[in-house]
Amino acid sequence: MFMYHNPTVDEIRSLGFEWPKNILIEQYCYMDGLRVDLFRTIGKLMKARSEIYDLLVQFKREANTEQECEINLQAEKHDEVIGYLRQIQAAFEKKGMGPEDLLRPIWHHLGISGGIEVRPLTRAEACQLLESSAVLCAWTEWTYTHLHWISRQEVEQQILPHLVDSGPEFPFYAYMASEWRTDEGETFLLFRLYYWPI
Repeated sequence: MFMYHNPTVDEIRSLGFEWPKNILIEQYCYMDGLRVDLFRTIGKLMKARSEIYDLLVQFKREANTEQECEINLQAEKHDEVIGYLRQIQAAFEKKGMGPEDLLRPIWHHLGISGGIEVRPLTRAEACQLLESSAVLCAWTEWTYTHLHWISRQEVEQQILPHLVDSGPEFPFYAYMASEWRTDEGETFLLFRLYYWPI
């Protein structure tokens, strides 16, 4: 059984996707052994695209139209590739498993035997739960690669400013919350980190 976020090239092609689709994918592809780490590959592309936009701002200030057009073209190519990789991620997520299944191999990161999702939470519900009880908190990447306990103070400083109900309401990245219960019966809040195009 493979995790949908680290497929092999053959598994990507088996879903009807061309790989590698273009030179940008070859350039930025992050391999984990024989598997493609789509999350890190997208991260590298987004960082490169951010640098491109910095250049774009510079050329706009200088009124360098020729360079601006060239940089715009580069940015569009990066956006296209990022969108393509997100399609692959979505295909594997659709084919793959639910959150409990995806987290099963890594519960030991939190030092617990397992857990089950009780319900997704809106921002207001998550804040209410934080205020009303001494609930434990953890966060994970979109790909469920790692789990990390996080203190209440860290939640307030690092997560709450970027906590949303759904959709890309914040530029670049945001967190969504859900309520979980460990196999031992303890309740904890799980904050899942998402990335969106800027």
